[in-house]
Amino acid sequence: MWKWDWEWLKKLLHGDRKNYIERNPIDDALEAQKPAPLPSDHPGKPREIADFKFVDSSHHHPEFDVKAYAKASKLLINKTSQGTKMIDSTHAKRQRLCKESGVIYGGYHFFETSKNWKDQLDHYMKAHGEFFIGPILDFETWDGGGQTMTELKKNIENAWEWMIEAEKRTGKKCILYAGYHVLVALQLPKKFERFIFWVPRYSSSIGKLPPPCNESNLMAWQFTESGEFAGFKGGNDVNIYYGKVNLLEL
Repeated sequence: MWKWDWEWLKKLLHGDRKNYIERNPIDDALEAQKPAPLPSDHPGKPREIADFKFVDSSHHHPEFDVKAYAKASKLLINKTSQGTKMIDSTHAKRQRLCKESGVIYGGYHFFETSKNWKDQLDHYMKAHGEFFIGPILDFETWDGGGQTMTELKKNIENAWEWMIEAEKRTGKKCILYAGYHVLVALQLPKKFERFIFWVPRYSSSIGKLPPPCNESNLMAWQFTESGEFAGFKGGNDVNIYYGKVNLLEL
């Protein structure tokens, strides 16, 4: 789905690493099982934890062993709903299994720009049930140029309204899942800076973060869609949670 960023690779080869979050230090922290040091001028939360990996899943990954997963990660994110009618068939059971096994669970809603944002939020809230972390909006239906500027602005504003209302209803900060290149293309307004960002980019580095995403509001980087992970079979969407900022206060 996501393509190699050759411009990033060229800069890396020429030694320009400014504003880039490299993957090797994260892997080092994972192996050492200790937190990476927090820079003295970093605006993030002082309570840092070790970076760790987690999976986000759905009915596309039907087999799930929660006991094996619980030994490998402390967080699972799973699809809850889509549009105004679809509820993921794995949501309720995995939410219950995670709660029983001590795994923190979060459910996301796949946003359909053709549907009313409030109807979608009502559907998601009813389907989700108890919230252990904030509501999550999967916003990736931007079609790469088929929308007029007016339609694009309307879709962005609808996503904003969904997230603001979701925060009011849950009392928890909302999480926005949006692809790296989608964020670059959308150029979201600065006001979105208030949300937590979760960014997929299948590359050796997440690269220079596209505003309004920054290192202070970045929760996690999804670095592959074909990773192996305990508790699941086949290729999985695997993510690295940034413990040095620890936006979920785990």
